[in-house]
Amino acid sequence: MSKYWWFCESLWVEFYHGKHVLWRPVIAMPIKFDQPINARLLVEASAGVEVRRDENGLFSAKAVAEAINKVIMETNGEDLRNGARKLSQKMKNEQEQAENEAAQELLWLCKKSKQ
Repeated sequence: MSKYWWFCESLWVEFYHGKHVLWRPVIAMPIKFDQPINARLLVEASAGVEVRRDENGLFSAKAVAEAINKVIMETNGEDLRNGARKLSQKMKNEQEQAENEAAQELLWLCKKSKQ
C-alpha cells in the first residue's frame, strides 16, 4: 500500500498536511473526539471511506479490507479520488484567500500607523 492511502487517527492533520497535497481518498478509522465527525464529512464530500466497526465496536480485518477495496478496486474509487482532489483544491483556495485577506489587513494597519 502506498503512503498516500492513509489510515487516519487524526484526520485533519493527515488530510491537510499544511501544503494541500491530498489527492487520494482517506481511509478513515476514527477513534475519538471529533474524528468520527471528520470521517463522516470526508465521506459526504466523496473524499474518503470510513472503516465500519463490528458489533463489538472494533475494526475487523475484513472491514479494513473492504474499505481498501472500495478505494482501490471498485468503480467508485475514481469518484473518491476526484472528490479528494476537489476538496484539496477547495482547501487550498480558502487558505490562499485567508492569507491574502490577512496580508491586506496588515498592509492597511501599516499605512494607518504611518499617518
